[in-house]
Amino acid sequence: MSKLTENFFKNRGIVTQETQEKFLNPDFEADLHDPFDFVDMEKAVSRLKKAIDNNEKILIYTDYDCDGIPAAVILHDFFKKIGYDNFENYIPHRHKEGYGLHIEAIERYTSNGFTLMITADLGITNIKEVGFAESNGMNVILTDHHLPLHVKNDKGEMVEDLPKAFALINCQTKREKYANKGLCGAGTAWKLVNAFLVKHGEEFNVPKGWEKWLLDMVALATVADMMPLTGENRTLVHYGLKVIKKSPRVGLQKLLALAKEKQKDITEKTISFTIAPRVNAASRLDHPMKAFYMLSGANKTMEETIGFALELEMINKTRKDTVNDISKYLSNNLSDFDGDDIVFTGSEDWPIGVAGLIATKIVEMTGKTTFVWGLDESGTVRGSSRSGEDKVSVMDLTASIRDSLLHFGGHEMAGGFSFVDGKQEEIGRKLNENYKTLFEGIVTQETDESKTWHDFQYQGERLKDIYKEQEKLSPFGMANLAPIFKLEGEVKTREFGENKKHIELSVNNISIIKWNADKNIKDKIKNAKIFYANLEKDNWKNGHRFMLLDCE
Repeated sequence: MSKLTENFFKNRGIVTQETQEKFLNPDFEADLHDPFDFVDMEKAVSRLKKAIDNNEKILIYTDYDCDGIPAAVILHDFFKKIGYDNFENYIPHRHKEGYGLHIEAIERYTSNGFTLMITADLGITNIKEVGFAESNGMNVILTDHHLPLHVKNDKGEMVEDLPKAFALINCQTKREKYANKGLCGAGTAWKLVNAFLVKHGEEFNVPKGWEKWLLDMVALATVADMMPLTGENRTLVHYGLKVIKKSPRVGLQKLLALAKEKQKDITEKTISFTIAPRVNAASRLDHPMKAFYMLSGANKTMEETIGFALELEMINKTRKDTVNDISKYLSNNLSDFDGDDIVFTGSEDWPIGVAGLIATKIVEMTGKTTFVWGLDESGTVRGSSRSGEDKVSVMDLTASIRDSLLHFGGHEMAGGFSFVDGKQEEIGRKLNENYKTLFEGIVTQETDESKTWHDFQYQGERLKDIYKEQEKLSPFGMANLAPIFKLEGEVKTREFGENKKHIELSVNNISIIKWNADKNIKDKIKNAKIFYANLEKDNWKNGHRFMLLDCE
């Protein structure tokens, strides 16, 4: 075992030979949990089989991000594989409708004879909407992975408030014993497909193991939604990346070509920085169905599918320009929030679709938990929240003002919300007040641990050999950080790119890059002697390079 691998395991608590071998050799059959471990899975599969046998109209209702859209593709491809066409995909418009289930949409489908709805990556907080569907002749198989709402019972205890769906599949609910609590929305939808094929795959002439071809979408969603890459998730992404590398999806192939990425070299970083932003761009500034059609090719010609990839490339460029413009404005005005515990900001001119990206930028700049809002086409305020360095649960904080909101939901680290226009000042004030009450005494901790530990001190070894060793430890992401390298020595720097916003370091003739470095970061780099970085492929020079994390 190399020193890099040895330290990698030690720093992550993977200490026994058994766990190390399991980590290095993901096993599809051994590592995946039984989908029937979900309480309602048997019930869900039976209802789905009944709907297919009776040729019922089935609605697939999913979220508009890079978890919900891949989930929509999974369910679409599944129905096509079993030869069932009496279904329709529906993805709500981010700006016109907002997140979650909507009674107006459900009503249109119930009036048109749809009797079963399968949700993915949404629904757990839609108590009223699920109730409406069930009471109007539409059963709901609810698959989601977001946190449920809580209410006080007669004893004054906080208990989960779950929708009364026909079948509810969500690893985040307390009633579930399913071992993987970090399953993404697309992964949960895939589990439903997996369970159905276990029971009925042979009846529909589906070859055993065909469901593995859907793991490209599971991997895409798991990485994009920043789920932990350990255990079952690690195995799903490991095999999903293998599928993506030889995926016949022409839209995805074109998307990668436009981004100058080689399909055979795709890694989890390609998903994070190339594929996911373009899929998400569809709903941020246009319609999410464009990303769905690009990935699935549903009822489209090859030319049309390729056309959607071209559109997403252009939309993504507009998205980057928009975020950059707003970020520049904010960097000059963040002092307005110096006295606040959180940042609550927005503008009726800001596209709702970039609210989450802006919130993330503000967290990076200030370290504070952040809420960013915009105005939708109907005049409703909608926004996104991101947890700061204190790791507070934005779900709990948002729930503390639930009476002032129209809707909210999400995870502990990221969420969404909406309220009536004109209440901005009130909402901002209440969030700051409740932060003090709910999180008084929380000690802010340094989230970047690179200063306290590293996996390997680089001293001139061949980067090609080290990278090959590192690849065995991938995929990297949440809960499985890429190896951290320590480099020491005299540094030379050069600034490059538009407005000299990037900086390259030469530490003992080894290149380290830092993208988007502001003046403070550049000054810190120029005075540092010790550097912490990740190692990655350099596609421009067909070699390898380090990417700076921190320095001292």
